[in-house]
Amino acid sequence: MTQPILTTPGPDRRLTPRRDLRMKALWRRPGTEFVEVRTIDISATGIGLISDVNIPEGETCSVLIALPVSAGRSVNMQITGSVAHSILNGQTSQFKIGVLFVQLPPQTAATIREFVAAGAT
Repeated sequence: MTQPILTTPGPDRRLTPRRDLRMKALWRRPGTEFVEVRTIDISATGIGLISDVNIPEGETCSVLIALPVSAGRSVNMQITGSVAHSILNGQTSQFKIGVLFVQLPPQTAATIREFVAAGAT
């Protein structure tokens, strides 16, 4: 089986299509309170976040989003993930964080795939 070729350099290398998703979301480590973050984009395998707080690579976390699936309708999702990377932006003093989804329920995965397919970038 041939492996896909990655064309994006650095830590921002997703093997699946993604779609821009600019909205507020909530993030937390196990046993802690939710912290507000902003989303960048989403794919069937992960989500990009912007946070004022560093989330260490490898950390397990939960992300709570309201995915807009149609005009005026959102689906609330709490998704477990693992931090793939966390990079400080020196200009904004915020962190760009890539979270890989872990054990995504089939219905949640299908909803995300449909959302991405409707406007993949």
